[in-house]
Amino acid sequence: MEKQLTVSFNINFLRESAINLAKIHKASDPSKVLKAIKPIKPILEESKQILSETYRTLSKIVKSEREISPASEWLMDNFYIIQEQIVQIGIDFPKVYQKNIPALSIGEHQGYPRVYEIVLNLLTHTDNVVDNEVLVKFIQSYQEEEALELGELWAIPIMMRLFLIQILAEKASRILEEKHIKIEVEKFVKEIEKKDLQEPGAFSQAISGWAKVHSNGSALLHLLELFNQLQSAGLLHEEQKRWFNYHINRYEVTLEDAMRREAQKQSRLQVNIQNAVISLREIAETEWSDFVEDCAVIDIILRQDPARQYSAMDFNTRDRYRRTVEKISRHSELSEAEVSQCALDLAKGQLNTGKEECVEWVLDRNYVKQHIGYYLVGDGYSELTKKTGYSVPLRERIHRAFEVHFPLYMATVLLFTLGFIATLWIATGANNYSTAAVLTVILVAFFPALDLSISVLNRFFAFFLPPRVLPKMNYEEQIPDDSRTLIVVPTLLSSPENALQQIEQMEIHSLANPDSRLQFAILSDFKDAAEKNLKEDAAILQAAEHAINDLNSRYSTDYGDKFFLLHRERLWNESENSWMGWERKRGKLEELNKILCDQHSESSYNLFVGNFIESIS
Repeated sequence: MEKQLTVSFNINFLRESAINLAKIHKASDPSKVLKAIKPIKPILEESKQILSETYRTLSKIVKSEREISPASEWLMDNFYIIQEQIVQIGIDFPKVYQKNIPALSIGEHQGYPRVYEIVLNLLTHTDNVVDNEVLVKFIQSYQEEEALELGELWAIPIMMRLFLIQILAEKASRILEEKHIKIEVEKFVKEIEKKDLQEPGAFSQAISGWAKVHSNGSALLHLLELFNQLQSAGLLHEEQKRWFNYHINRYEVTLEDAMRREAQKQSRLQVNIQNAVISLREIAETEWSDFVEDCAVIDIILRQDPARQYSAMDFNTRDRYRRTVEKISRHSELSEAEVSQCALDLAKGQLNTGKEECVEWVLDRNYVKQHIGYYLVGDGYSELTKKTGYSVPLRERIHRAFEVHFPLYMATVLLFTLGFIATLWIATGANNYSTAAVLTVILVAFFPALDLSISVLNRFFAFFLPPRVLPKMNYEEQIPDDSRTLIVVPTLLSSPENALQQIEQMEIHSLANPDSRLQFAILSDFKDAAEKNLKEDAAILQAAEHAINDLNSRYSTDYGDKFFLLHRERLWNESENSWMGWERKRGKLEELNKILCDQHSESSYNLFVGNFIESIS
């Protein structure tokens, strides 16, 4: 039962609605008015109860082999999706999350998150249809008047799911009411069929008495359902039809119009449920990171990074930067946009010495300081916190103290050790023994206690200290020219077969990483030997050289050859009493770096296969 959502709405009207909503909203920091917060859990529980009851009722009807409406079919067939989303909302939006985002301080939804009413306004206008492009424009229009916090943007898809669940619960209540009415009418019709109502007026009197009992808010619905069932049972005559016409006309509508309107309501009910269910699916399947970045005001500021690196980073790194801004804003008097601007201003202040003025700009400290990440997650973090007036939380103070002051770690280990020894002392009653016995207990217990202290403290850090993940660049599509990379494989060549095997493995690595800005090199030595040159050395190098040249004839890059072999001669090692490659693997890499920095530097590399110098320039 899959259908494509179709709905039409005026995007200009939505834009004006968003701007007007932002103008009338009065939001406050919920952490300062905790009593005013209205948790969403009661809304969720009430909706869950209604939907579950409706599902049970519909299941009984289906088991009795009776037909249900198309709207009811949509609800039953997709009930598992609804259940999943109810559970997910509870997980994604705990009470502590709600405490950290602005709540409405006035209006009908006072105490609820500001984004709750924003989502309600949007989905009401779009007939519960979720369109990412429309959503982005709506939120951007809202932020022309009032910026949303990062936490609010992440809460929007959660609020959308909550509102759709509410809509489905509201529609389910209507279905439930209709089913109860249908069951009541069925019982009444069966009673009529059993009675002898042949006397004039007896039949009309019976249905009139039943109608008086059900003259509540849904009286018209009762009358229409009774009319339909009596007509299906062949119990309607002209007298009864006139009776129905008369009583339905009291609602200022004819019988035919009432039937038509009810059919339209059923059709509308199906569309509403259909739209809500499909929107729930789309929300669950959508990657919301793009939406957050499109709408985050702080992201627009951070993308002005003077080093031009922020936009080229992967999403997790950018999100880490944004969450740092969010954290600092939460514990300072500045908004998220103001904190972002402070970081940007600090980075721009380092533009006087940049990449253009330094040949080795990658290693230039001033150039590093031009990147906003230096102040958000790097060594410039303390400078940013001072400028923003950040009130450092206790937990972060502890983290930073242990990171900066190693003696504090040692002192804590010693304190734990003494505590364990003291515990053992008390447990064994060692204070009643002689001085020699006491010293023996301490000496015997010290090292086990020390080992236990280190294990406990390290386990504590593993649980409570967050890992420091290095920032990463986003090279999924391609590697930029200024990040061209040489992939090297330090190895030993023991035979022609071994050389060919390793070169073949390098080719496999290149096929798995086909970017033209990746080049590959084998850094090779011969095995240690008692002589500088062995008779089989030439055959090994000849086979390797031929294989590398063959690869370069089949593969190439915009910079020249793609594959290289850099081979070193054996040097005499006095301590090992052998001819061998200088410093083995470390030596290969060290000498390679010397060549990359200065092509004319001396090294033990005596064979270059492939046009290495020109290709890496």
